[in-house]
Amino acid sequence: MFRMSRRLTSFPTEKKYLLRFVNKTGRNVDILWINYEGEPVRYHTILPEDHLDMNTYISHTWTFEDTETRDKRAVNNLPYYPADWEKYFFYDPETIANLNIHEQISLDRIILMIKIPMYSLSDCCLQVFRDSFNWKQNIALLDQLKYELPKTLYDELFMMVIRKELPFSKRLYKYI
Repeated sequence: MFRMSRRLTSFPTEKKYLLRFVNKTGRNVDILWINYEGEPVRYHTILPEDHLDMNTYISHTWTFEDTETRDKRAVNNLPYYPADWEKYFFYDPETIANLNIHEQISLDRIILMIKIPMYSLSDCCLQVFRDSFNWKQNIALLDQLKYELPKTLYDELFMMVIRKELPFSKRLYKYI
C-alpha cells in the first residue's frame, strides 16, 4: 500500500498544464483533485480504456481510485500526479508564479496511463478478503477479527472496508 510522509495538497498558480489521463485498469477509475486544504474532490470517473483531457495547473495534485473498491491506482508507478508535488510545498504563491518551467501552455498533451499498481502480497490478500464478504450484513465478523488478526493487519483491513463501504461524500480522507 502506498504511504506518504506529508499530506498532499494543491497550490495556486497560473502555469497551465495539458494532460490526458488514460484508464488502462479494466475498471472504472475516479479522478480526484487534491484541493488547497488537502481534501480530495471527485472530478470525473473514467471508464475502462477511455480517457479524460484535462486542462489543469502545474501545481495541482491529482490522485486516482477504483470507483468500487476505493483501491489506489497509479500513474508512473505513483498514486498521485505530479510526482514532484512536494517541491511546491515550501514555496509561497509568488515563488510558484515565477517558476520558469512550463511558461507557456504546452501544445501537446502529456499522456498519463492510469494502471493498477504493484501491491504487496499482504495488500492483495487483504483486498481479496475484503471483497469476499458483504460487510454491511456481517459487521460482527469485523469485530471478531479484531481478536484473531495481528493489529496492523486488522487496522489495514478495517480501513479498506470503511473506504469501500462508506459513500464518497461521507469519507474522512485525512483518517482513511
